[in-house]
Amino acid sequence: MDIEDHCSDDIQFSWDLARAFVSTMPIHHKTGIKITIKTFGCAHNVSDTEYMLGSLLDKGYDAESDFDFESNIVIINTCTVKDPSESHAVSLARKCLEKGIFVIIGGCIPQAERGDPSSFPNDIKYAILDCKVVFLGVREVIYPPELCSLLIACHRMFDSCSEALSSSARELLSKRAYQHLQPSLKQALHPLTAPTSGIRPFIIPIPIQTGCLGHCTYCKTIFARSRLQSYPLTQIVSAVRRAVLSGAVEVWFVGEDVGAWSKDFPLASQSTVPHLIHTVLTKCFPPLTVAQFAGLEYTPCRLRIGMTNPQHIFGLESEWADVLSDPRVFCFNHLPYQSGSNEVLKAMKRDYTIEKCIESWTLLQKLWSQRIIQRKNALKDLSIVLDTTSTMASSSIVPSLDDVVHKYNASQSLSPLIPIVTGPSTESARLTPHEEASFSLTSSSLVDFLKTQKSSNLEPSYMSSYDHMISSSSLHRETIVLSTDIIVGFTGESEGSHEQSKELLKLLRPQVVNTARYSRRKGTIGATLPNPLSGKEMKRRSREMNNIVESVLERSDLDGYVIHRARIVEICKDGKCAIRTQGNLQVVFENDGDLKIGDYVNVEIVRGGRVIYHGVLK
Repeated sequence: MDIEDHCSDDIQFSWDLARAFVSTMPIHHKTGIKITIKTFGCAHNVSDTEYMLGSLLDKGYDAESDFDFESNIVIINTCTVKDPSESHAVSLARKCLEKGIFVIIGGCIPQAERGDPSSFPNDIKYAILDCKVVFLGVREVIYPPELCSLLIACHRMFDSCSEALSSSARELLSKRAYQHLQPSLKQALHPLTAPTSGIRPFIIPIPIQTGCLGHCTYCKTIFARSRLQSYPLTQIVSAVRRAVLSGAVEVWFVGEDVGAWSKDFPLASQSTVPHLIHTVLTKCFPPLTVAQFAGLEYTPCRLRIGMTNPQHIFGLESEWADVLSDPRVFCFNHLPYQSGSNEVLKAMKRDYTIEKCIESWTLLQKLWSQRIIQRKNALKDLSIVLDTTSTMASSSIVPSLDDVVHKYNASQSLSPLIPIVTGPSTESARLTPHEEASFSLTSSSLVDFLKTQKSSNLEPSYMSSYDHMISSSSLHRETIVLSTDIIVGFTGESEGSHEQSKELLKLLRPQVVNTARYSRRKGTIGATLPNPLSGKEMKRRSREMNNIVESVLERSDLDGYVIHRARIVEICKDGKCAIRTQGNLQVVFENDGDLKIGDYVNVEIVRGGRVIYHGVLK
């Protein structure tokens, strides 16, 4: 039966039907059709784009993530957090239509509007009805090949396309235009095993959840991403393992509220993000070397934890300190406090007080520092067993911590006293009781054993003495990094509340601050609140907040710090290279002409700045 026979008036659009249609099309319809993607918004959107791109490449399309106006089809992956980002996405869609480019509008905007054409400007509304624009929901990121094939056939973008085939494609797209997108919760999460293609080589974002548990009065994202849904532990472990084995420099855990992961599971299955991190480190990451434990070298791959609402840290500060002090995890927390005023937080329906946030962050800093002191003490004991510079420099074998610990355990003829961090494994995600134990180098029995190993050449020559080690170590120079968000001018914010937000930044001195003027988003409770601030007042408060941010962020704390064996994560538009500190702060330096992403480099930081540091190759 031909596909035309399926497209009767009583048939609704479905992906099965679209897929059946695509299967009838000749393979050469993909030839010469250029598809590009423009991404707005957060790291989760970046991850969605990578799945869109991977699905297209997997089906043989000429697709890339670098948008340009020479494309035949453009996919715009949109963000609905603020008015400007939504306006820019809609404006781009209109420009593409003016140039005769067909558009797929994906992401949070169409999903939040449930795919209703009436919520868009007239020119886009008419383009939807004319099958020149089509929507793609946030749970449909693996279906761009189907929509692209329908657009290609509908507009006869290859010579052998028959009138009947084109009519059938138009009919399906018309059904899509009049059929509202299903709410996110009624659609399955896409599998983490779906084809994906990296926008930034060696940086792999992995969604561990979507949506949230909150009811924030200012937020429209929940209309798109809906209530919390978490990926199972086994899927996450498998995805991280694939990323590490592929040579990733960084693995990012992304989502709307990463700290809420698993809270939608049945009570018996719920866990915590620190336990998830400990599991993937144990199951997926290579063991640490002594130099990495000492903070003298960065690990080849590091894990970055995405935005976590502050209340998910409360009561778990010790567990978070454990994982954030591990050298394989960026010591970086993105905690969006949003305001320094309890009055404003209550109006926003945020689930915490600012006093509790300050108490929790202060405790986390203290506990993290204690973990670092423990590592320094272990370093001091380790330095006793290291040979002279000349002896160590001649060593060609660099044992890992596991090698040393295994040797100790074997010498005792006992069950292992020191747990071993395993490398990549094909076993299940469940930890054994042995793996559940905390990894530690502070055991006096291990230190005593190391003191007998003076003939062992454990590490490179720059570990010749404790003083040299500790002065070169990230343990000595780096601190845990706080990133936060502040909304300026929320409806009803008094002058006193504004001042409290400024004082919060002065008190905590976060290393990364994202400020934004409040946007009254259609459909939110916040948009109905009376007495919004004037534009003039909003600008004044925003200017004052930015001045505070600049004074807080200006720093030179890492000047003179030499970073050993860090991997390049980005080549910037100006040709400079970028690495990241253990606190996830970017360091840029001149490329000598031969460096590429993934290469190992030694870099000295010579000048601080606001978030970005400047360095030179050593």
